[in-house]
Amino acid sequence: MPATITPTPMLGASPAVIRVYATPATQTWQADLFKCAAGQSTVVMLSDPGSADVLLHMGEPANLSMQAFQLGWDEVRVVVNKSHSFQQLRTEQVTGLFTGTISDWSQVAETETGAVQVWVFADGDDMQQVFAKTLAGKPISSTARLATSPQEMSDAISNDPHAVGILPGRWKTGNLANVYVAATAPILAITPSAPQDTIKDLLACLQG
Repeated sequence: MPATITPTPMLGASPAVIRVYATPATQTWQADLFKCAAGQSTVVMLSDPGSADVLLHMGEPANLSMQAFQLGWDEVRVVVNKSHSFQQLRTEQVTGLFTGTISDWSQVAETETGAVQVWVFADGDDMQQVFAKTLAGKPISSTARLATSPQEMSDAISNDPHAVGILPGRWKTGNLANVYVAATAPILAITPSAPQDTIKDLLACLQG
């Protein structure tokens, strides 16, 4: 279970380097991360989670064996281009769109038209795993396109009125409309061992 920690202030210490890996779903937390680290430590963002002191993750990974501390919550939202006339989707419509049983927007609303283009993240992506529970085990449409980052997902849907995808709730949506909240998940900071010193202070600040 995620834990809460209390900071132990360090006096007269030199700034320490904290190596952090953030999954694409948690990249919107980086501003908070740098703000909390200011004056206390230097945060280095890594591309390899294996050597990180702190791993930011949406949802609890399967078979979690390391220390985990909840920083807050975020939503997984279904988003479409703002050009659509509808404002919300129903659960069965979301399932139909992402599994391919709804292949044209006219099946969603009479005023809509055009072939649906689904965008998703890789199966191993933490946000995709949280979203997959919405589909109750049903497979994603075989015509779905793969986004490698929230920015790529956002750009693709902003530029295509027929596209649909998912983004974290903290993402600035731009030319997108949030039409369904698929899930709410904890944002976790995972550490290979009990946090000490500046890492402990950093996590306590993020929890606050």
